[in-house]
Amino acid sequence: MLNQPRAANRAHVKGRMPSFKVTDQLGVDIDVEPNPDSGLALYAKELTRFRLPEVNWARMANLPLEDAPLNTGGAGLSFDQPVPIGSAGELTIGAGISGRLRLFRPVDGALFASGLSGDPIPIEPEEAYLAISIKASVSGRASNAAGRLGFGVDAGRDVTITNYRPFATGTPFADAFRESVAGFVFPATVEDLKRIPTRGVVTAEGQGQLRFSGDVDMLTLSNPLATLSLPAPAGEVRVAPGGSVTIGASYVLSSEHQVRLYRKAPGSVQIGYYRCGSSEFSIRASARAGAGVRVRNYDPFAMVVRAISADAAADEDALERAGPSGREIDSIRSAVEAAIDRKLELAARFELGSLSRRDAAFLYEVDLGTLDSAGFEIVERALQCNLPPLIEAGELLPPGIRMIRSVLGTLRRRKQTLKVNLLGIYNFVSISQLALSGSVLYEPATGDLVITDTATAQRVQASALNFGADTQKLRNVLAESFLITAVYRSGKIALPLPELRVTQTYFELHNATNRQTMKDNLDIAWALGLISASQQQNALEGTEDFGRSTVYAEASYGESQTAALFMNQDGEAREVEEYEAAGRRAIAMLIQPGDPNEYRRIPATDDATWKRMKSLGQPGFRQIFPGYSHLQVETLIADYSLIVWWSRSMADLAAALHQIRSEGLDVETARKTLTGRLKSVAAGTKPQFGDPWGLIAMDQAAGQRAEVVCQITSSRLAWREERKEKAVTA
Repeated sequence: MLNQPRAANRAHVKGRMPSFKVTDQLGVDIDVEPNPDSGLALYAKELTRFRLPEVNWARMANLPLEDAPLNTGGAGLSFDQPVPIGSAGELTIGAGISGRLRLFRPVDGALFASGLSGDPIPIEPEEAYLAISIKASVSGRASNAAGRLGFGVDAGRDVTITNYRPFATGTPFADAFRESVAGFVFPATVEDLKRIPTRGVVTAEGQGQLRFSGDVDMLTLSNPLATLSLPAPAGEVRVAPGGSVTIGASYVLSSEHQVRLYRKAPGSVQIGYYRCGSSEFSIRASARAGAGVRVRNYDPFAMVVRAISADAAADEDALERAGPSGREIDSIRSAVEAAIDRKLELAARFELGSLSRRDAAFLYEVDLGTLDSAGFEIVERALQCNLPPLIEAGELLPPGIRMIRSVLGTLRRRKQTLKVNLLGIYNFVSISQLALSGSVLYEPATGDLVITDTATAQRVQASALNFGADTQKLRNVLAESFLITAVYRSGKIALPLPELRVTQTYFELHNATNRQTMKDNLDIAWALGLISASQQQNALEGTEDFGRSTVYAEASYGESQTAALFMNQDGEAREVEEYEAAGRRAIAMLIQPGDPNEYRRIPATDDATWKRMKSLGQPGFRQIFPGYSHLQVETLIADYSLIVWWSRSMADLAAALHQIRSEGLDVETARKTLTGRLKSVAAGTKPQFGDPWGLIAMDQAAGQRAEVVCQITSSRLAWREERKEKAVTA
């Protein structure tokens, strides 16, 4: 039943907080007496007056809500002087306009229908909501034990508390206003929740932190990669594809958020936590031991070794016997922990970014009549955005609490992946030997772990972080090592376990992402066949600033897909013209009509122009492109040089592999043949091979047969898609 105004609210009752004055735009005073158990009576005892400078009381008082000249834009609430709120002075209402009075009617359809937060609440026919908002600044006392009114909002920032109270549309405005003010709720305790009327809503919004934690499963996948110094003979590496480990994770989400309390039924309240719209947010994650593992015994590197080693006991024994120095142990631990933390952050950021505007990050239903003492404590901590006790209870929630939705549940269902790049593993065979002879690093953009030989570590190590890798340098080295590994495996020289695959990756972090940069990211997905042009356009619609973003793409090749990079279906070596066509297609896919550098498409799409470029050579490019600027011509030269280098290198390697296969060369002769060719290729490797072009060109060369995944994550767009591998007919 809709709320009807209660006459008792306007009558003087002994023991109640003294009434205070509300003054309209004409200076007319209205007396309002709060309910003795209302938020104003309990938490705002120094409030004596506020003003409605945009409301004419005489004109509106007797109008039914359906006719009141007040809309969702509302009218301001003004305070003559600051008003402290809370027993510990947690909040302060500032002098001046520090609140709003709004009205929502059936014509508006729903509460929160077009606002920053989701899960709209329908407005029933013959129903209207009168909403009163109060904005207050949060003091440092809100985080103290005595303070209960912080709602997770940072000290020094503002929190806006809004009460949405339902009435029949025929209720006089004066009665609805008095009822709403007299029963205003500050939702600090379970008892406060009981004061929310049926179908009433109370929200607290502000910039702050939401804390949650729980166990998640993480897949640890190995990516064994060869380097030029492949030994002879190359032994079988003692590496497993990977395994699953349980990680305990604690998270701190910093964002503009809304805590929403909705008394959907007389005996229950829904508690929801919403990230406001597409506002920028940050997430910090910290790993710890999973369920059943004591934190003091938590060794993250041993956990990784157990997951990806084919002989974990031998590797752990070798590491223990070697007795690395304390400094080395700290460096290894720091790298692995940083990698895991980054993976957890990226996974949580993706799930939060992919939430629909209609989805709460967390949503619980509380039966107020069956809560026990443990439930009371959990709910009251949750009102302060301290969620670990609520979430860690899992299925063992106290009586009266039921989970409806949890982003952590999604994180648990979608296993996260920690990729371990083993650079040079074929030289050392075991993970322990590689780690003891080289370095353990992590890549800050993706959280991928890198265990590498000393020479490669020196090439990729970030100078500012002794356990971190330089993103650009590592990207180039991984692309080079992918090609080397693909060649050795196709030549049957490097023989890992059959189920191990070779993976090429591209990754990049953008601290600022405009529309064009996000389009470039999505172009990678389009080139991999993972998204349509219309889906890409829809993803970009209406947004110019995507905030901080990461893009990650990988193509994983099995044995037959790797061979398809070099051999056609008849077993013959691929020709240079095939690679040229694949390289040109890659540029045409990554640069679309209308892009700022659209001119780069001409050599990629026009066969006649490409033939002229090959005929005249680079000195003749100015003749071919007479109206182009110096920078544009230099860019076309770079594209041309990249395609020519790559296509000739791939054709040369394909010819060498065909020779090895057709002539049945022994392993040592084959190794020397390929190593000589690869050294020449590596010496001329273009940096662009580590960019998206290299990934797309190789995918095109293989006929798009690889297993592919691409993920783009930002606060305003989170997208992921996969492509299964295609069989290769010999």
